Amino acid sequence: MKRSSWLLFFLLAISSWVALAQTIPDLPSNPISFMMRALQAEAKLKWQGVVKERQLFPPRAEPEQTRAEIPAPPPLSPRWLRENFNSKAFFGENIAGRETWRIDLIPKIAGVPSFSIWLDRQYLVRLAVQERDADNIITYDARFTSLENKPQQRKDVKQLMKLEPHPKLEAFVQRETGLVLPAGFHLFDIRPRTVGKDNLNALEVRASNGISVLVMIFAPIGTGNSGKVVSRNVAGAFVWVIGNLLRPELERTAGSIRSPLNLGVLLSSFGQFK
Repeated sequence: MKRSSWLLFFLLAISSWVALAQTIPDLPSNPISFMMRALQAEAKLKWQGVVKERQLFPPRAEPEQTRAEIPAPPPLSPRWLRENFNSKAFFGENIAGRETWRIDLIPKIAGVPSFSIWLDRQYLVRLAVQERDADNIITYDARFTSLENKPQQRKDVKQLMKLEPHPKLEAFVQRETGLVLPAGFHLFDIRPRTVGKDNLNALEVRASNGISVLVMIFAPIGTGNSGKVVSRNVAGAFVWVIGNLLRPELERTAGSIRSPLNLGVLLSSFGQFK
């Protein structure tokens, strides 16, 4: 090949590489902030199709279901996510014919689940979500297999639930019960509930590390133990600790509780939490 031909070939190749580089978007520099902005945008959009969902935790009678859209995200805390997870952004695989971003949340503390979220490159709507437990077993996966042409504006905008710390309430629960939460977890909610076939009164306490939820139920009756559930008798009452954590961590949490949490004491102390 003549020198001029080589030069022309080289210039054409350079032009092609430059053009290609200009069409490839930059990876998000702050994956958690990018993910939160995408979820806020998604709250205004509705994109339906066929979603295949498989859920092993919490267990249900039929692990596999078909939905019209990805379920709403759990309550999230950007602050706790940054404290407890490393995050990475990738050019994700094609899902339902769409190009995606993939955001991975990798725990800094061992023994808790990791998460992956696939976002449509154009509309920033979730096309798939996945949770893996500390043993790297997929405990939840939902992904579109087909999509409508494009997302539509929601008539009723969903609210993205952001977690807020409640240090006074957390201190109260710890003082009354002795509860020691797993590393990285913070109490964010407490509510009355009923348990058993007789609808007995109980209290449910929830804690989070930014995305994973740990549930503690103070009840007059016990429940069955399993890999993700620990039930323990505490001074004649019971505490159930439920979470997608390693069983030794659930047992340590349940073992830290010295006294049951009483609804009457909680209500009489409510003013101090404001």
